[in-house]
Amino acid sequence: MEFMVKGFLKGQSLIRKQPGRLETYEQQEFVKYARMIMKDEYRNLLFSIPNEAKRSMSTASRMKAEGMVAGVPDLFLAISSGEYHGLFIEMKRINRAVVSDSQKIMIELLKDQGFKVVICEGSVSAMDEFRAYLKGKNTLKGQLKT
Repeated sequence: MEFMVKGFLKGQSLIRKQPGRLETYEQQEFVKYARMIMKDEYRNLLFSIPNEAKRSMSTASRMKAEGMVAGVPDLFLAISSGEYHGLFIEMKRINRAVVSDSQKIMIELLKDQGFKVVICEGSVSAMDEFRAYLKGKNTLKGQLKT
């Protein structure tokens, strides 16, 4: 099945790979794409996990007390696919993918619990992983627009 939505065609992006582009822009481009091709009722099943932002000491302490944990990937897609319970996406800048020790540990823990975890350099990589994940066994139960 090939899908086209508002200028996005399977395997293509509205942007070019730009090595110096900040991670936040790559993530925003991916989220925009994913939400465009998902049906309205499933769009909020893709959400960010804000662990990276710079904060004051008091805010950081409060967030840790509320359950913030180092190393958790940037995005989560709460849709099961085949053998996986959901998809975690760790976004990185193109050609600058540095995975911290806490991220490496968390990624292994999440994989052990049955989640798929991918590290994506840029939005195009994330789009490819997203489409591949949703093509998994027992998926595409109407989550995407046709």
